Amino acid sequence: MDREPTRRSVVTTMSRHFLATLSPDTAAELTAYLDRQTAVEHLRAQPQPNFPWPEAYNPMLTYLVAHAIEVADSDGREAALVWLAVHAWFEGAIEAESGLRSVGAES
Repeated sequence: MDREPTRRSVVTTMSRHFLATLSPDTAAELTAYLDRQTAVEHLRAQPQPNFPWPEAYNPMLTYLVAHAIEVADSDGREAALVWLAVHAWFEGAIEAESGLRSVGAES
């Protein structure tokens, strides 16, 4: 039985003003995921472009967006969004683990 997607606000500063269409199962999974991450909730509350958010003209961000556009042209929008999300998440983890901060702003 398919359940209807629901409009649900994800309660984080980064998405407080946006509604996402989520299935009830996805909404429950996201809520549980965020509930397990209370130790980093303060990082999600930081305004952009402060850490952990990249500067708007970060060279890696520029590359990721440009390549995602290429992926969209060849493989479609959904593939591009997944590619962009996965690689941006990965780059953010590298930055956090290495202690890098706003490299694009310093060059």
